[in-house]
Amino acid sequence: MTNGLSIQPGRPLQIAHRGASGEAPENTLAAFTLARQQGAEAFELDIQPTRDGRLAVIHDPRVDRITDGHGAVRELSLAELKRLDAGYRFTPDRGQSFPFRGRGLTIPTLEEVFEAFPDVPCIIDVKCPAPPVEERLLSLIVKHGAESRVLVGSFFHGVLQRFRALAPAIPTGLSRREVTWLYLTFWLRIEQLSKPRGTGLLIPPRQLGLPLITPGAINAAHRRGLAVHVWTINEPEAMRRFIGLGVDGIMTDYPGRLRSCLDQASQG
Repeated sequence: MTNGLSIQPGRPLQIAHRGASGEAPENTLAAFTLARQQGAEAFELDIQPTRDGRLAVIHDPRVDRITDGHGAVRELSLAELKRLDAGYRFTPDRGQSFPFRGRGLTIPTLEEVFEAFPDVPCIIDVKCPAPPVEERLLSLIVKHGAESRVLVGSFFHGVLQRFRALAPAIPTGLSRREVTWLYLTFWLRIEQLSKPRGTGLLIPPRQLGLPLITPGAINAAHRRGLAVHVWTINEPEAMRRFIGLGVDGIMTDYPGRLRSCLDQASQG
């Protein structure tokens, strides 16, 4: 199955990393709304299961970093999560101000994101390695008819193995183990031994001091049917460089900056 997160001929896809998280509290509906207003074409978001089996859109296993609360997401019910202020700790100026405190921002569920943005492609990063998160995720994707607009990613190999077994037609990224093997085959020139099961590479520019986003790597990935989505690119100079290299998607905390760079590139 191909979708809006597949290989992109021409300009790369504008992907909002946890929404417009440089200017609004990450992974909130406010951040996703702002991202769309700034031209984002897709979202990257993270999910963690709650105590009562709901899928909350939050990056960390604990709520402490972004809210006024404390504790592990998996030990809190959705109702308890909803009582927390998801804008409490966001500051655009290193602690001088906290403009989103007390404004009613909550941690959304994945279902709420699907309902609020029914047509937006989503990269869904599964942050919990324990089943049955895969079954719950698949159920929501099917319920909302989102099979053709998601790409499921995770660092955890077991998560992707289980999800692919449940839904072989839904696009997935590659696990950390799969990315490592893929790049070894590129570097050792034994690319023919690589048979990736996913459809997308979700990678940073460098890993362990080695460049991952090069013309050769992009071409090799494309030969294997893999879209190349790079994270997290926030500076205009780097954005312009990756636009020129021909990546398929750029994840950024500042979709407005990326939109400006893409507009400049299209003008010549």
